[in-house]
Amino acid sequence: MSAKTRSRLKKALRESLNLEAHFASIRLGSNSNDDVLAEKLTADRSGRDEPKQKDEELLRAGSAKVDSNDMRKSISAMLLTEDDRYLDELVSAVARIGLEDLAPESSPSDGPADVEAEPASSAHPLEPAGAPSKSSAANSAVQAELSAALLELDTLRTQLQLSQTHTSSLEAQIAQHTASTARTARTQAILEADLAALKGEMAGVEWDKAKTDWARVRVEVLAELEDAKVQKDAMLVLGSQMGMWERMIRART
Repeated sequence: MSAKTRSRLKKALRESLNLEAHFASIRLGSNSNDDVLAEKLTADRSGRDEPKQKDEELLRAGSAKVDSNDMRKSISAMLLTEDDRYLDELVSAVARIGLEDLAPESSPSDGPADVEAEPASSAHPLEPAGAPSKSSAANSAVQAELSAALLELDTLRTQLQLSQTHTSSLEAQIAQHTASTARTARTQAILEADLAALKGEMAGVEWDKAKTDWARVRVEVLAELEDAKVQKDAMLVLGSQMGMWERMIRART
């Protein structure tokens, strides 16, 4: 229950107790006065003045006045006290049985006609004609506002939970992406190192191959050159032999 509704109920209960005490004191006073007046009229008509009846009448009137004074004092003391524990208990009881809409917002008028029409055993205070409807409308509006506020709060909580869930999902995705990027960077560095090593190895292999090829070509060229020298020497030998044969043939002829 809201503090505003609780204060309204306290105010209504104070007014109810005040009116009930006022009406009870008036009713008790009027009843006692009527009884005394009736007894006096009966005694005057009969012409009998009995001391015993007068004593009983005086005792009844005195006891009624004492009871009325005691009731007014006790209820006034309850209403004037600063301790609202009894009001809190009444308010809690009203809230438990669902009677918040019965709490009036303003104090009812206590005119003479209303006092005469109020029965002595009435447990409900007098209320203006429009008080229940106004109180019901006001409390309904308060309850509607409270329900709307609670609904909006639940909606905001749901949205907050969804936002937190979405944020957590995004953070998890970002963490996965960061880890994947780090792994990719490490893999790229390893591949680049392997490529550099492979290039070095390939360069070494190619250099060795080039050297081998150059040596082979050189050997082949040298062999061919040697063959050419041998052929040249052979041609020189053949040339000298041919010259010698020519001289021998000329000498015979």
